[in-house]
Amino acid sequence: EYSNELWNRGFSQAADNVYAANDSVHNHGDPLHLNYDNVKDVHAWAFRRTAYQIKRISDLFKNIFGYENVGLWKRVRPILAGQTDKPHVIMTGLDYLNTQYGSPSIFLHGVAVAPYMTLGKYRTWSNLTTDQVLDILNSSMQRFLPEQGWSQQAPLGVHGIYAAWYNLAMYAYEGGTDTSSGCQDCSFEAKINATRHPRMIDICKTYLNGWYRFGFEIFNWYVAGAGDIELSGTWNLLEDMRQETLIDTTNMFNSTSPVAQLPRPAPKLNAIDQIRHSSVEISFGIAIPSMNFNATNFMNHQVPYPDADLRSLKLNSTFHYPLRIHQPLIRLNLTVYVAGNSGILEASINNQQFIQIQTPKTVNTTVFQATPLIQFNFNQT
Repeated sequence: EYSNELWNRGFSQAADNVYAANDSVHNHGDPLHLNYDNVKDVHAWAFRRTAYQIKRISDLFKNIFGYENVGLWKRVRPILAGQTDKPHVIMTGLDYLNTQYGSPSIFLHGVAVAPYMTLGKYRTWSNLTTDQVLDILNSSMQRFLPEQGWSQQAPLGVHGIYAAWYNLAMYAYEGGTDTSSGCQDCSFEAKINATRHPRMIDICKTYLNGWYRFGFEIFNWYVAGAGDIELSGTWNLLEDMRQETLIDTTNMFNSTSPVAQLPRPAPKLNAIDQIRHSSVEISFGIAIPSMNFNATNFMNHQVPYPDADLRSLKLNSTFHYPLRIHQPLIRLNLTVYVAGNSGILEASINNQQFIQIQTPKTVNTTVFQATPLIQFNFNQT
């Protein structure tokens, strides 16, 4: 690991990274090409520097451990981590690698974020009830489900699309319930009771089921072991290892022991055990075949979108769309309807098979006409 959460301004290493990026650009001739596009944004330089460091780690492992052992689905799997609610952190790093060094999948195995359920705007309330804490966590969890789509309000969907664009896997380097951020002792008793409440089972099951319905990889629960509920948070899966029921622990305590008063199994652990033994089907993206979908439903779009169509596009405007394809081998036919002046339209799938066509000119911007057919051969193995 190069460092922890270099995007997080609450940590000193984030400031160190910004300083190092700024120093590299201004005082050392920008050897890493952090300002290759003259963006003049020191934070963008810092995100790019983080991406460079994981590429460097990948290169070091390749040189010592062997190229055949490092990379996508290999023994050593470099991963670029970012911030859940701000997809541009990872997107900036991946685009930098792609522009300066080649496809990120040459160096990386995947990307990772930390999607926590939180109390949000209620985090400083001191009089929350147990049910209110559970309701708020349930509402927070809903935004991490595939049904939320891939708009600006759906950061997991945006991350998922950009990872797929670069043929990378998606992980949760951390995740779970964050009830302490903002005010540790606010409504503390309600937080304790919510952690032990049966409703927590379904909240966590829905949360994890949603993660895997995106098609994402391992979710690392923080914290996976046992620990007391403290002001610093209700992070742990269970409070006592003897809350486990997959093995018989009843001979490890008696009816007067504190653990005897706790739910067995612990609600969060119960949820994870059920997910482990369930089958999850991917449900994220535009199901293919599809006869029609609106181009305004692109990755990171506004909600609501201000127009019924994409209009007044700037040169080199780029739009990403998630396609859900279950068949391993298909030919994908794409037809785009355009209006107005003629131009060049380029389409691609997973950062490959770039195809350009000349779009037709129509009478005006309200009269639409089909472009020439674009065909992709898609082989998902």
